[in-house]
Amino acid sequence: MCMIEVRNLSKTYGRGEACVHAVKNISLKVKKGGFLAVMGASGSGKTTLMNILGCLDTQTKGEYYFDNTDVRKLSPESKVHLRNKRIGFIFQSFYLLPMLTARQNIELPMVYSGVPPKERRRKSAELLEMTGLANRASHLPGELSGGQKQRVAIARALVNSPSLILADEPTGNLDSKTGADIVEILKALNELGTTIVLITHEKAVASHAKDLIVLKDGRIVEEGEAK
Repeated sequence: MCMIEVRNLSKTYGRGEACVHAVKNISLKVKKGGFLAVMGASGSGKTTLMNILGCLDTQTKGEYYFDNTDVRKLSPESKVHLRNKRIGFIFQSFYLLPMLTARQNIELPMVYSGVPPKERRRKSAELLEMTGLANRASHLPGELSGGQKQRVAIARALVNSPSLILADEPTGNLDSKTGADIVEILKALNELGTTIVLITHEKAVASHAKDLIVLKDGRIVEEGEAK
């Protein structure tokens, strides 16, 4: 059973001579519980592909099925629901709100989803413990290391128990040891059944995935098992 299936997916920006083909005729499948690494140089289409998979952008041509649902046929409201309830995002730059504590940043998606305060507190405490941040719950992002910030971002991505995690260069701003710790968290989540798509330029990071695709100029130029 596929969590993600895209068929002949293309994305263009602009028109005429200014037209940019960011993604060109990509087809791929990611099984439920899969772990796909996406590699490629800057400008190869990695982030555009992730934005389409995360329902942050829409393809120009082709088909995208999320858990057998044709995403093109969803209403804007249904896309928002899918993005908020089924997909968790982890970014290189963390995107934590500086005026909120670690706990409050983690709880924010639950606030938007209308989760009662007691349940929010229970879930955030559970995730703080899981990510090794129980003693940093009341710290502001400015009081956390890069690795701790990324752990908060991971916990925030997990609050609504997503089926899919999209991780865009999650180790890019971290030292090698801290980055390895973050990869271990992702591997543990995958072993528990969460589907993961990981964008990275680091071969050592990609080697922890199960499958790999390499993009160049918007096309898949290599695919197979990650090694």
